[in-house]
Amino acid sequence: MKPVISDDPIFADYLEYRAAQAHSDVDTLASQIARDTFYQSVYLLHERFQAGEFSLGYMAQQLGITKPNLYHLLDAMGLKVTNV
Repeated sequence: MKPVISDDPIFADYLEYRAAQAHSDVDTLASQIARDTFYQSVYLLHERFQAGEFSLGYMAQQLGITKPNLYHLLDAMGLKVTNV
């Protein structure tokens, strides 16, 4: 049971992926990453990507996820995956 993130499937998916990569459990990771900070980071990075400052690959790297996972994340959040 994940009470901290059960109401936010986007954040839950992100935490599950990161926990699997770090060989950690979701609750431990959830205690280290604040939900608001996660969204703030995504929106800020996406804004900079849209401005052409860097690639989606770099954005994925900054979030600690793969590029395909970033596509899914941005799609789930309703954000564009191109800056054209």
